Amino acid sequence: MIRLQNVTKTFNSDTTAVDNISFHVKEGETFGLVGTSGCGKTTTLKMINRLIEPTSGTITINGNSITSQEPQKLRRNIGYVIQDVGLFPHYTIEQNISTVPKLLEWNERRVQSRSEELLEMVGLSPEIFSERFPESLSGGQQQRVGLARALAADPSIILMDEPFGALDPITKRQIRTEVSKLFKQIKKTIVLVTHDIFEAFEMCDRLCLLDEGKMQQIGTPKELLFHPASDFVDSFLASNRFQLELLSITISNILELKENSELYWSPPSEKDQQDDIQADKSLYEILEEMEQRNHENGAIIHRIDGRVADSLSFSDLLNRFQSYKKDLKIGGEDG
Repeated sequence: MIRLQNVTKTFNSDTTAVDNISFHVKEGETFGLVGTSGCGKTTTLKMINRLIEPTSGTITINGNSITSQEPQKLRRNIGYVIQDVGLFPHYTIEQNISTVPKLLEWNERRVQSRSEELLEMVGLSPEIFSERFPESLSGGQQQRVGLARALAADPSIILMDEPFGALDPITKRQIRTEVSKLFKQIKKTIVLVTHDIFEAFEMCDRLCLLDEGKMQQIGTPKELLFHPASDFVDSFLASNRFQLELLSITISNILELKENSELYWSPPSEKDQQDDIQADKSLYEILEEMEQRNHENGAIIHRIDGRVADSLSFSDLLNRFQSYKKDLKIGGEDG
């Protein structure tokens, strides 16, 4: 889908921001560019839509060089979400979302329908928000509108540069969770720049860790954690290792779920007779929810073909987690 080959960017002839990097972003995946401030991740992102031109190397999308078309035309087919959102203050929310479709000369009915569809998709009622102006929205609501605008022309690629960086921690986590679910539904190719390693682990299929403009490792979160390519990679993740391990491992990993498996909470919530659990939930989310439920004998029931195979407490889950980690480190999954 997106391929960078030996790409370098030098500023003022002597400052190399990006140094001979190569990677391939697969169609439909969320690919993260991570690293410390100044490592070259935003410069790399901006070269994909030609906001910055590379000094050397090639960038292609679906096998076609990005230089084969005018930058403005290229950008109309790539969604772009930034930290400061960049909504036009004198435009209504609907007008902001409709910017690119109108440039593409969509008819008014199609533009309005798409705007309403996207507002619904990001959890904002069109009846309430369409005619409002950005200044009347909270930071989280503005970020939702920014995402809707990026999706407006239905681009196959979305570039996101620190999209949640300006939000408070509680709002950030809520929006991040909602956007992660949305990504699974829309199946776009997404490149995400973030300095927040938790955000990267939660949202990305694969990561590229950069340092001083150079690639240090590309891989899944598990690969970076359990099979680091260098001491730098290992030390970069060290301070948050335990939480990141929990984030990178799902409940289905430690239970080796089969197609005929079911998972549910015991005891269930008051509203549910059987409170189901999604198999792709991270162990971090599972353990956090288990603590929040505050039941002395809280457990996860694993049922196969209608029969109970396991009843797992908090400590049982941690024991399975430790066993699974050992398998990973000696060359199991992703090894």
